[in-house]
Amino acid sequence: MKIRPAPRCLRLAMALVTLAAGTAAHADDDSWWIHTGVGRVTFYDSSTLIAAGSVVPGAGAKASDNTALIFETGYRLTPQWSASATFGVPPVSVITGTGSAAPFGTMGEIKYGPLVLAAQYRFGEPGAVVRPYLGAGAVYYIVLESRDAAIQQLNVKNGWGSALQAGVEVPLSKRYALFLDVKKIFVKTTATGVLPAAGGVPVRAETTLNPLLVHLGVGVTF
Repeated sequence: MKIRPAPRCLRLAMALVTLAAGTAAHADDDSWWIHTGVGRVTFYDSSTLIAAGSVVPGAGAKASDNTALIFETGYRLTPQWSASATFGVPPVSVITGTGSAAPFGTMGEIKYGPLVLAAQYRFGEPGAVVRPYLGAGAVYYIVLESRDAAIQQLNVKNGWGSALQAGVEVPLSKRYALFLDVKKIFVKTTATGVLPAAGGVPVRAETTLNPLLVHLGVGVTF
C-alpha cells in the first residue's frame, strides 16, 4: 500500500480557496459562491495491460464508479463569467481485471481526488428564474493512496487532463439556489506493479479514465 502526501497543486488550490473565503468576508457584492452536494462519478475507461514489456491480448482493467460529497467554489468575474475550483471527499475505486485479465479479480484499489479548475459562462440575468451555464477547464487527477491486491507494489500515477461542464441553477432566494452540474473529464493515467500469480512479472496498465461527474445540491452566494 502506498500513501502519498497531498500534491503541491492541491495544497495551493486549498490555500487559494481559504484566501478567497477570507476576502469574501470583506466583500459586499456577493461575488463568491459555492456548490455543495452529492456527486456520482461514472468511469468510461479503457486499459491496455503490458506484462514484461509485451501487450497482453484482450487484457484490461475497470475502475468502479463512486458516490462522494463534492464542493465547487468560485468567484463571479462579471454577471456572466466566473472561475471555480471543484474538489471533494476522496472516494475509493476498486480496480478489477477484464477480458483475459478477469481471472485475477480485484487487481487493486485507489483513493483519488480529481481537482477541476474551470471557467463558466452563465446565460440570462442574475435574477432569472433559471440560469443555465457552460464551462471548460483543466483537471489534475490526484491519486492519494494505492492499495495492493492481485497486483503488488501498485503505483498509480497522477495525471493532467481537461474537462467540459454544463449545468443549471434555479434560484430560491438572493443567496440560495438549487443546481445540477455535469462535468465530462478527459484524463489518462499509468499504473505499475508486479503480478505474483504470473511469477512476479512486472506489469503496467495504460488507462484512459474519462469519467462523467454528475453533481446535484445547493448553491450559496456570499
